[in-house]
Amino acid sequence: MSLNTKELKLRVEAKMDELKSKMKTFAADGAAGANDQKTQTSSKLKEAELHIKDGWDKLTDATAAKLNDWLK
Repeated sequence: MSLNTKELKLRVEAKMDELKSKMKTFAADGAAGANDQKTQTSSKLKEAELHIKDGWDKLTDATAAKLNDWLK
């Protein structure tokens, strides 16, 4: 795994951890708006999981670009 891929992996994993933490907060919040935010956050997590489903060792340049866009 290249240095760039390792750095991208760390950034993606950190963002995914942040989103998972938010999901727990939304689940604990009974407000109606929290449910919408939970759905949006879940979709964002699933998007990242879809990009890395083949593993980090098989990451293409196109997928790396998508993940960098996802991080924005």
